[in-house]
Amino acid sequence: MELLDKIVIVTGSTRGIGEAIARLIVDESGAVVINSASSAAEGAALERLLQSQGKKALYVRADVSREDEMRHLFEITKNTFGKIDVLVNNAALYRRDPTDNLYPTYTALHQVNGWGVYLGCALAGEFMICGHIVNISSIYGVDSNPNSIIASGVKAEVESYTKAFARKYSGRIKVNSVAPGYTDTQLFRDNFTADELCAVIKDNPLKR
Repeated sequence: MELLDKIVIVTGSTRGIGEAIARLIVDESGAVVINSASSAAEGAALERLLQSQGKKALYVRADVSREDEMRHLFEITKNTFGKIDVLVNNAALYRRDPTDNLYPTYTALHQVNGWGVYLGCALAGEFMICGHIVNISSIYGVDSNPNSIIASGVKAEVESYTKAFARKYSGRIKVNSVAPGYTDTQLFRDNFTADELCAVIKDNPLKR
């Protein structure tokens, strides 16, 4: 019951890991603010579904790389629920290192996966009296992948932000990161072949 009546913002939560987190929060009697930058129809549908089950859920469209939109997300949450207890910085993109024209990939990943996390943490300090921030990192952030150097670098950035904000907010807001391994989401299936999926499973001690 640790999440009872807690107000939780989960960025990038209309699918994948973010959606699973959102569903867990309401199952544990918390209220969740669902978010995405582009999948508004999915967000609204998830909001209606959870509300129909008697859960507290609200969808707010906001691009985590836009300061005005992120501020709007925090303002709507606080105006609706009166407080913010937890921020889960989950929104992220994934692209492998391209063979040419590198900068667009670098820029896109840093805007969302890096700047988006920094911005969320910074605004949480402004809008939250106390509580928790959880940054969803990646195994690439602690064990870089030579085929995804840009993605690895950005997730290492997230690990660094986590430590720095934990010190900055010490005694008021606890800041931690979670670094998932390969997870069976649409994002994963969009970027890895069936053979690569088999290789991932084979290399995993749990074989899943």
